[in-house]
Parts: sequence; C-alpha cells; structure tokens
Amino acid sequence: MLHSPTRFGTSFGFGQDEVDEILKRGWHAWERPSRPQDERPVEVLVGGRASRFLDYVRFEREALGEDQGHRHLLAERMLAADRG
Repeated sequence: MLHSPTRFGTSFGFGQDEVDEILKRGWHAWERPSRPQDERPVEVLVGGRASRFLDYVRFEREALGEDQGHRHLLAERMLAADRG
C-alpha cells in the first residue's frame, strides 16, 4: 500500500542477514531507509516462510493504513505471540 497506486512495479533487494532471520524464526520484520523523495524516513518490510503465508495475509489486513512504526510493532507482536 505504501507505493500504491503506481504506474511502475516496485522492486527492492534484501541481504543474507534478513534471509537468515526468516529461515531461523520463520518470520522477520526489518526497516530500510526510504528514497529521499518519499515522505516517510523508513519502510518496514516483512518476510516469512511459505508456511507463514496465511499469517502474512492476516498481518497485512491488520496493518492496512498503519504508519511504519505501528506496522513494525504489529509484526514483532505476531512473532512474539507464536513463541507463546
């Protein structure tokens, strides 16, 4: 939603550290700096294993319209809830 609507596809890269966290935890949220022309200083990205896809859908539904700080907090809370 952060880049919607847009006429062009959005692409980005992420590092091996993020991949390692996703594989280890099954779910990971991290921040990346936004482009200078964006109004937000950071974007929060969320990644997960295929087995967590429905959790990701639930997360995106709950995070819709929230600012980036709340998005990150919600992702971390969902991970903590899994750990019980």
